[in-house]
Amino acid sequence: MTRSSATLAVLASTALLLVSCATGSSSNVATSPGALVSPMPSPATTRVQNRDIYQTVRLEGTVETYESIPATASKAGHFVPASGIVNRQIVRKGASVGFVRSCSASATSSSTSQGIASANSAAGTAETQCTAILTAVRAPASGVVTGLQEVDVSAGASVASIQPPGFHIRLLVSDASVLFRFTKPPKSGKGEIVGGPSGFKVGYEKRVYDKGNGQVSVYVSLPRDLQAFAGLHAVVVFVTNVKDHVPTLPLSAVRGRAGRGEVVTVDTSGKKKRVTVRIGASDDAFVEVHGIKPSASVLLYPLESEFDA
Repeated sequence: MTRSSATLAVLASTALLLVSCATGSSSNVATSPGALVSPMPSPATTRVQNRDIYQTVRLEGTVETYESIPATASKAGHFVPASGIVNRQIVRKGASVGFVRSCSASATSSSTSQGIASANSAAGTAETQCTAILTAVRAPASGVVTGLQEVDVSAGASVASIQPPGFHIRLLVSDASVLFRFTKPPKSGKGEIVGGPSGFKVGYEKRVYDKGNGQVSVYVSLPRDLQAFAGLHAVVVFVTNVKDHVPTLPLSAVRGRAGRGEVVTVDTSGKKKRVTVRIGASDDAFVEVHGIKPSASVLLYPLESEFDA
């Protein structure tokens, strides 16, 4: 066979193959009258299930050292530090850091007083009998004492400062509505230092309102054995309420808030119906609902238009 004859044979066989492929392709595309068409998928539904609801509050803030607490004198006089107490020393709460020496005039009889008064009047000078009184000044907290020195003080004046050990977190409350959750503050929460340890327990300390800027802060204490530094960013989650074994639906199935909501039910024939429900507690995934039968099929992801059904 010559080269030209071989070439013609290859071209002929190729053309035959293309024709057969095209014919098979068109037969596959064509749909016979009895062909089955896949039905539209049914919408995802859910039912009411009893669960425990954990209401939580998530707050973010900053790790800070504790502010120094002043040790104040209750009386005016001359303050003298206690023996053995020096600056930068650790003291316990209630320990004496020094004494205020004050003077109290001695009581005298009326006749003696009159005699002294007459003598003083005649001499033109006044003499006062004085009894020294020592009043202890005690540490208001445990910590490091600073600013301690012998000095004359007035009543209520600070004679030293106590720096408590450890750190706490100042959490800013950006949404004031969560303050209702702190009507009865939780004793503890779970904390995380961003980029550091997480899952540790923190202790609730106090809630502070700043009149100057209207800002509310919640303070929690860090564990003493946790390594921390002032300025770190932290997150704390509080469990503020727990409801046991209540009827719930996924949050995606319910529209509404503040006690009243709506869901869309669907029956076996596919008919949809809007149903009004009462909303209770919620967490990150589920919400407590009342007013719907446990057997009802509820659309898991209802469209806004389906609430008009």
